[in-house]
Amino acid sequence: MTNTEKFMEMVEMQENTDALIFKKMRLLTPPQPSEYKLAIVDEVGELNHELKGRWCWWQATPTPIVWGKVREELVDIWHFCLSYLAHHIRFDREQFAAEIDYEKSSYYDPIDFLSQFMYPPTSVNMMKNVFEYLIGIGNNLGFDFDAVYQAYKQKNAENNERAESNY
Repeated sequence: MTNTEKFMEMVEMQENTDALIFKKMRLLTPPQPSEYKLAIVDEVGELNHELKGRWCWWQATPTPIVWGKVREELVDIWHFCLSYLAHHIRFDREQFAAEIDYEKSSYYDPIDFLSQFMYPPTSVNMMKNVFEYLIGIGNNLGFDFDAVYQAYKQKNAENNERAESNY
């Protein structure tokens, strides 16, 4: 399976999960861009916390980094970004997925990443930048796109179970 196919599958899985969540929560319309922005800020904060051992210079004993938790928090950001893409951007799924650079590498800078949501993305190019940044962060942290895809599938299944339960 190509990265393009994996990305398209992730969009489809997210749309299916969103349908479950929206039904459960009785949402007639998707969350507003400002609500996605808050969710993404929260998840970036959780990712940043998991990476605290890399940047917390004042601790005598740095917090050990648990890479599985780092990957999970990164994937949580993916869920909200995919949902935003699916509900707020008009795009051709195959063309969008085919144009992404899956080999990109980006230094993890939470403020820089969040700046892309200062004003909610409104175009395909803006969202392409968001996903290439996420891919770049993953690659920089040692998670190639296939690792993100596998972790996404696992967390997506968990999110579906939550949506079908009283979570």
